[in-house]
Amino acid sequence: MIARRVAIGGATNSLGKAIALGTWFVLTPFILGRLGPVSYGVWVLVGSIGAYGYLLDLGVAGAVVKYVAEFRARGDWAQAHAVVAAAWRVYAVLGVVASLLGVVVAVVVPVVLNIPPSNRAETFWSILLTGVTIGLALAFMPATAALRGLQRFDLYNVVVTSGTLLTAGATVAVLAAGGGLVGMVAVSVPITLVMQLVSVALVRRAAPELDFGWRGAWRGELTRITKFSGASFALNISGALQTRTDEVVIAAFRPVALVTPYALARRLAEIAPLVTDQFIKVLLPLSSELDAVRDAAQLRSVFVVSTRLTLGVLVPASVVLIMFGAPILTAWVGPAYAASAPLVTILTIAALFRGASWPAATLLQGMARHHRIAVLSIGSGVANLVLSIALVQPLGVVGVAYGTLIPTAIETMLVLPYGLRVVGAGLGEGLRQIALPPLVAAVPMALVLYALRGWMQPTGIDFVIPAAIGLAAYVAVYPLLDATRPEREMVRSVAVAAFRRGHGAGVR
Repeated sequence: MIARRVAIGGATNSLGKAIALGTWFVLTPFILGRLGPVSYGVWVLVGSIGAYGYLLDLGVAGAVVKYVAEFRARGDWAQAHAVVAAAWRVYAVLGVVASLLGVVVAVVVPVVLNIPPSNRAETFWSILLTGVTIGLALAFMPATAALRGLQRFDLYNVVVTSGTLLTAGATVAVLAAGGGLVGMVAVSVPITLVMQLVSVALVRRAAPELDFGWRGAWRGELTRITKFSGASFALNISGALQTRTDEVVIAAFRPVALVTPYALARRLAEIAPLVTDQFIKVLLPLSSELDAVRDAAQLRSVFVVSTRLTLGVLVPASVVLIMFGAPILTAWVGPAYAASAPLVTILTIAALFRGASWPAATLLQGMARHHRIAVLSIGSGVANLVLSIALVQPLGVVGVAYGTLIPTAIETMLVLPYGLRVVGAGLGEGLRQIALPPLVAAVPMALVLYALRGWMQPTGIDFVIPAAIGLAAYVAVYPLLDATRPEREMVRSVAVAAFRRGHGAGVR
């Protein structure tokens, strides 16, 4: 039952994210061609600044996910409603604050950072509109958080995927009509509002027992939310420092046009972690539920299997990116950006380390045992910022990438042993079960790719052939390892569930 829920939730999340990643991956050359490297760099910079706006969430969404899942497991819908109602009131205020802060940031950023005078007006309006979008998203955040807490990831992904496709279509239309950067950002405002209203309707339909709304909020629930959300907020800050600070540092010390090649390299490096993150999102409500019923054995099993599955995806994807960074960039956005391949290598390794620690951090968060992780993560984020600033002058954007890699690797090597200890798993045996299968399977893959790269010397889209052969070698070896039996059980459970749903639909 647990395997099936994890697998189905992870599969629907991954499918939704794959559609989103695929959509924007395909659109990136079009957007880059329409905007040019400077305006594209401004767009990425605005997105990075906007990520800090979402920190106004204050970790409350994680609290809603945890407690909706926990009280649902206990059948206590009144308490679940109280948590959601309290969160609604908090988010209403935070949405207004985000919109007002957007105005302030829009005035300051074009002057403080290295924005060319000709691009300052579009930067101002883009940040202003992004602030409005964030305000709307925050105001309705309890809806999407409740869907995740109810473990209705199918409905959650309907909202996310529909919003992505609508935004992508509107972006193409606006840029084709000459709307530029400001028009592209503006379309996100009405689409965000519509999709958030859809989220509210889906929650009310999926869980009428929840009595979804903000009436009858209990002040005592604010204390419950605050106790949990503080450490979650710290984790969110760290995540922003680790993944959204680099572009700001580059724009502060280097021409904003250099943000573009760095952002393209980062986007490639983060494809696999973002896909696995959708599987990991299932773990927070699941670990809350298992912790609520004191099922320690299942928690240990979920910890080990989820981390191994994460590495099972990250490792082969990372090997392909490291081996073929230049031809992938050439095939994707043109030969002018192939020189950014070293950035792809450094950021891919950083993303591999970061992704490896996500299951541990998420499970501990669901168990409300994430306070030490939060302190460690904040330290890593601050180190990322300090190192990036220190290295950007002597090493350029490569130094910024190293500033991300070094603290991320250290953090992961501390988080995994701590997580194993909390769930009661032995360090040596736990790491062996987690890391050995993907690493063993990666050896023949790497050897095959290295040989094929030297023989075929791909320069563009022709990288697909050796990459496919290397991945086939990995896929052939990985399932043969005994430790992967739980993964095979999850795959079988998904297949059975999908068949039953399809058969049922056909009968109706």
